[in-house]
Amino acid sequence: MKKLIVILIITLSILLFFNAGFFNHNFLKIHFLDVGEGDAILIQARNENVLIDTGNLLSGYKIVDYLKKNKVKKIKYLILTHPDLDHILGAFFILPKLRVENIYDNGQTLSDEDVYRWYETLVRQRKNYAVLKQGDKLKIGDINLDILWPINTRQGSFNENSLVVRLSGNNFNCLFAGDLDKTSEQRLLAGKSNFKSKILKIGHHGYMDATSPEFLEVVSPEVAIISAAHQEKAPSDITLDLLKKKKIKIFRTDTEGNIIVTVEKKKHFTIRTEK
Repeated sequence: MKKLIVILIITLSILLFFNAGFFNHNFLKIHFLDVGEGDAILIQARNENVLIDTGNLLSGYKIVDYLKKNKVKKIKYLILTHPDLDHILGAFFILPKLRVENIYDNGQTLSDEDVYRWYETLVRQRKNYAVLKQGDKLKIGDINLDILWPINTRQGSFNENSLVVRLSGNNFNCLFAGDLDKTSEQRLLAGKSNFKSKILKIGHHGYMDATSPEFLEVVSPEVAIISAAHQEKAPSDITLDLLKKKKIKIFRTDTEGNIIVTVEKKKHFTIRTEK
């Protein structure tokens, strides 16, 4: 009888081990959410979650619903790339609803407008808040998140100082360009970082002030993902033509809805969309 109990316990432990996803073929998932104007990107690896940007005021509650639908109860890192309202306002919905272990932004000086005073209180006065800059590194599971930009935020616009994050692991990589513009792209390329990535989240929603030919050449992505809204003048025809000329496959949240990238252990990745 004791032997039978021991066998049952071992069997149950093995089943729980497998169900925990340790040997799951899905190495990680990246969800580019359709938030209308703005960005919101959920990264999931080994039962840990990262959220890059939080969309606008109108989409904040939708992000909360999406996170709950995907059984996200805790966010290890919340990264707000820069203080444009279409990247930070969803945080006013998310932070009261979900546990966030660490919260970051680029530390840029803000005006005394009401919305930024409230943002200071909500985000920057937290004990778990910190500023990210070039050279910083974060990690979830087997995934590395390297901060490539900015060097500092003493000068320049919000977009010029947008955080740029490169995800890498198991020979897969993805570059999240935030709202980086062409001016800062050139300064970034002058450094010695590794930029080559299979997927590029296009900077500044595909507007013509971002995504230079030189930047695309160095990153050399197979896939470009654009987060935009129907009512915006983005992505620009110039950006789209450049991507098509370089034969880079394009996915857009304004036309295809949520874009979900699934990366398997065998380095293979698939992309599906959902309205």
